Amino acid sequence: MIYQDVSQWWGPLDKDNDKDVAAAFRAQDFRFGWFMESLTTGDYPETMKNLVGSRLPRFSPDQSKLGGSDWLNVYPEGISKLLLYIKKTYNKYDTLPPIYITENGFDEKDNSSLTLSEARVDQMRIDYHNEHLF
Repeated sequence: MIYQDVSQWWGPLDKDNDKDVAAAFRAQDFRFGWFMESLTTGDYPETMKNLVGSRLPRFSPDQSKLGGSDWLNVYPEGISKLLLYIKKTYNKYDTLPPIYITENGFDEKDNSSLTLSEARVDQMRIDYHNEHLF
């Protein structure tokens, strides 16, 4: 499993301003798209290729064929928008890997009095994620 913190969501300051919308999209591609695009298509987002040009490393044909992974860990801040963005942007390739949401933004002290079996029933964390997802 590969772990990557892709926990930031970039939104425009002004949704009615085309430059703000484009800047947010660019930021999303540079922070998140360069992982997902390479995993789903074996290439970088067009935004990155257009702006970075020849300075951006190229994937070999063999590397491009690797695509697909069983990771994606995010935190609840902006999680709904990020998951919808993933579905809209990357599901069209039919190579979207499963998404696992783990250990994201929930802080609690270690309770060493719990057995491993008791600690696995983590209702506080389950509730925390449910509140952000539903």
